[in-house]
Amino acid sequence: MKPKNRDDLIYICSLVANNVGIPVRVFENGNQIFSNVSVYLPIDPLSLDLDVLLSCTQEVGYVLGKTDCYFGYVNSSSYSVIIGPSKETSFDVDNARSLIEGLKISEEEKQLFQSGIKSIKTMSLNAFAQILCLIEYLLNGHKIALEEIILEQKTQAELTNKLNSQQANDALDFSEQDTHTMTYIAEQRILEIVKNGDLKGFNDFVRNYPALQGGTMSTNQIRQMKNVFINTATLVSRTAIQAGMDVDDALNLSDYYIRQCELSSDVSAIGNLQYTMIIDYIKKINEANERILSLTSRKARNFVRDNLTFPITTQDVAEHLSVSRPYLSALFKKENGVALSDYIVTEKINEASRMLEYTNKSILEISTCLGFSSQSHFTKVFKKYKGCTPKQLRKGPR
Repeated sequence: MKPKNRDDLIYICSLVANNVGIPVRVFENGNQIFSNVSVYLPIDPLSLDLDVLLSCTQEVGYVLGKTDCYFGYVNSSSYSVIIGPSKETSFDVDNARSLIEGLKISEEEKQLFQSGIKSIKTMSLNAFAQILCLIEYLLNGHKIALEEIILEQKTQAELTNKLNSQQANDALDFSEQDTHTMTYIAEQRILEIVKNGDLKGFNDFVRNYPALQGGTMSTNQIRQMKNVFINTATLVSRTAIQAGMDVDDALNLSDYYIRQCELSSDVSAIGNLQYTMIIDYIKKINEANERILSLTSRKARNFVRDNLTFPITTQDVAEHLSVSRPYLSALFKKENGVALSDYIVTEKINEASRMLEYTNKSILEISTCLGFSSQSHFTKVFKKYKGCTPKQLRKGPR
């Protein structure tokens, strides 16, 4: 619900600031009318980047400030809400020193400022963007997807064209990094999506991306993001190999993206590059799988995916393809490494998982929608394939 007046907006922004632990300000027609900073700072760090933020014409977005931290903004016809600064990693001595010099803070207040800036809450860019999504909805009533802030479509298109033109000419040295970064649950979900070549599943995941905070591997924000990127590239390349992608192709692709990441010095560019890399692996896995499958096997898989809302059997698929059931079952198992009957159930359960995560449909509605005979049968099958009940998956990890 959009705020009815200025007091409502200030109340909402005050609650946001108190709960997330980063500064929030409200401007009306360019004049500041509210500020909530949970720590004492003699001078607001925003002043270094204020002109840039107030000149932003998009409704919602973020900018990388002059001192290696980011600010977010949400604009309406009369108001601008600005949040930040925040970072992926803690504000260190160098950050504080840069801010002190830029803000021309007096000797008497340097210690107070340094102590205050170190107390500001740090968070991942994804978590930061989710706060912007919330404020955008409260201020303008618009529900926007997370990737509309994190992933710039123009940047994506330019990046894809650039990478496609360069990949054929680049031969890079692979340097494997085995560091722990992503939250385990999200990590496993992404790797499952990559292994299955599930482009739709990945886009759904990004659209509803959880506010994750990766393990800290560096106190430098750009270095931290690069380390996370390298770890992701390593895990995804291994998963791609397991999914049937040629070993050399998978590792060379990893090499290429790691090199591109190391050449970047921009937070947004690294985020876009990581998204592009995972999409690239998913597409190449699908291409590799399609090359080794017969036309009959591909048609069988497509028929299953197009008819998940029906109680499909192997006989139904065979009749649709005008082949015998024993022939189709043997061919499908040989080419896909899994029985057709198991493939049907797996696809239904994967679709159920997406619906549980990304829709508000009840478990009974999902069970009925996917053609299960009863909710209890659906729950039993779901637990067998996923290791948890539908209810447990929807609640998420405690």
